[in-house]
Amino acid sequence: KVNGGTLNIEGSYNLYKETVDSNTGQPKKTEGGILRMNNVADVVNVKGNFATYAKENSNSLIFSPSLTAGTLNIYGDFEQIGDYSFAPKDSLCINLLKEGIVKVSFDSTCSYLNNNVHFASKKAELSGKITGWKLTDDLTVEGEMPVFSETFDLNGHTMLIKNDLNQPNGTIKVNGGTLNIEGSYNLYK
Repeated sequence: KVNGGTLNIEGSYNLYKETVDSNTGQPKKTEGGILRMNNVADVVNVKGNFATYAKENSNSLIFSPSLTAGTLNIYGDFEQIGDYSFAPKDSLCINLLKEGIVKVSFDSTCSYLNNNVHFASKKAELSGKITGWKLTDDLTVEGEMPVFSETFDLNGHTMLIKNDLNQPNGTIKVNGGTLNIEGSYNLYK
């Protein structure tokens, strides 16, 4: 719990445990700790990557959300593992500050980026189970856009997709913005 203070992490912040799978002998990520940001003065600076596989489930997120206010600055890539481990309210400002392409990966559509996320480089590589959000800046999606759920609201900004856009579900709300696709645009299942 940040509780109105500042937490500076000089490396990566991994909110998961790593164990060895007894059947395969391979490393396995399991549920880890919880980051609580509930005060507008809360600031977390992560100089490396941010990976989360929090213990909370959908019921505890509804009744006791852990990411409701403050500023989360991430200077590396973002990875969400498992279900329900990253569900920020829009009052939490998320700044993805990596120079160049930011890798953003989600294991579950129950986790998502909010409508207050900012990409300093304006470039992202999205993978996994992405849930749409309202853009606050122009955004270039490097590579193929993964299938997504919910709505990407361009909100007056430009989204450039550097490859194909396969959209068997989800909605793109242009909303005064511009959608540029350098590959094919497929609107079917």
